[in-house]
Amino acid sequence: AFGVMAFCCNIFALGRRLVSLTKCTTIKTLRNTSFVSLICLGDLLVGSYLLGVATTDLYYSDSYCMRQREWLVTSSCVVLGVVSTSGTHISIFSMTILSIIRVSTVLGPMEGSRSISRKRIAILISKSCFVVILSMALAVAPIIDAFEDFFVNGMHYDPKIRLFIGFPDKRKLIDIIEAYHGRMQKKTLSWKVLNKMVDAMFSQEHVSFAEYRKKLHFYGNDGVCMFKFFVKMSDPQNHFVWGVLALNVICIVTIAISYTIITIVSKKSSDTLGDRFKKRHKKTQWKITLLIATNVICWGPFIIACMLHSIEVMDASQWYSLFSMIILPINSVINPFLYDEVLLEKLKSAISWLITMICVKRKDDEDVPAEEAPNIVGPKPLEAPRQSVKGNGEADLRPNIHAPEDEKREGDSAENEIQVINQVESSDLSPLRQEEAAIEVTYQL
Repeated sequence: AFGVMAFCCNIFALGRRLVSLTKCTTIKTLRNTSFVSLICLGDLLVGSYLLGVATTDLYYSDSYCMRQREWLVTSSCVVLGVVSTSGTHISIFSMTILSIIRVSTVLGPMEGSRSISRKRIAILISKSCFVVILSMALAVAPIIDAFEDFFVNGMHYDPKIRLFIGFPDKRKLIDIIEAYHGRMQKKTLSWKVLNKMVDAMFSQEHVSFAEYRKKLHFYGNDGVCMFKFFVKMSDPQNHFVWGVLALNVICIVTIAISYTIITIVSKKSSDTLGDRFKKRHKKTQWKITLLIATNVICWGPFIIACMLHSIEVMDASQWYSLFSMIILPINSVINPFLYDEVLLEKLKSAISWLITMICVKRKDDEDVPAEEAPNIVGPKPLEAPRQSVKGNGEADLRPNIHAPEDEKREGDSAENEIQVINQVESSDLSPLRQEEAAIEVTYQL
């Protein structure tokens, strides 16, 4: 369910933002729309990862236990891990940069209203490329052959060779080679050297097993092919993993501090500008609170579990599925509704429709006499909504969720959004009010 929601909602939001990019007239709207598009792209990749894992689960079905070793060493598992890691970091890095841009605009001079130029576009493209390249580098580094001594966790050999069961790591292979040769100098050997020594143990008629040998990569530590966050102090990738975790913590803290400052400044402004802006401030504050809360809920328990696993207080390996399929994707599901007002309105309409239908169904069930209930073969058709008359004499049908004018307004929402932003920036409002209005319309906060 999370995978379908994350994929569909983010692909819809990404499409709307890409259309909006062509209508931006100031660097402020272009920056906001660009980084929100990157957030949607990252969350879309996470949704694709969830769908990929779900599809694999359906494919293997009941035979997964017998074919687990086969799956963990496949290139498909590696691709899923790269997609998940890239998407997660594209999203969180984009959210961090966007929060910094917004808080600097609120506290500093209003430079965002300047027109678009080639130089400013080049700077924006460089920032966007930096986010994507850094995210991809963190995801691809563990599968580069030059770093295999740090990230390869074991080898998988031909099941016909009973000498190597499961995924023997370096320590197990060294013990086997030492027993074969009688003695061996105790030192750390590379995977390349170990593989040559293992090949030398067998005659040419068993050469096929060397071709079958496959690496247990960094993402093959669990069936969900997730980034190996749960590491122990003895793992060679320990420093890399904790470096990535520390970077994520810095991003989350930066986001929380930035939006807290924006909330404080917005509250001071709303107190001096009247009730209209107080209502807008409450809406902004609610969305900011939800944004910060989802980041804390996603990463807080996860980082604590990583710490406890690292110091060997507990074994958190069994929680990979819980964190990868439910906890961490929460951001990817909620972000589209925070950054896209049309999606939020559609969600509200769907919930309202669902509640109305449940109430109508319950009302119809209550109207059926008890003695007639056993004679009912199937469910009773729902009655049409009752017609009421408004004070001006016009008929009112409830519920009327999808009115034609609402659909037209939603279709033109992307164009209207840019027009409203441009009107705000050309108005006589104070710089602080211009920024708050831009935040409300473009960033939906």
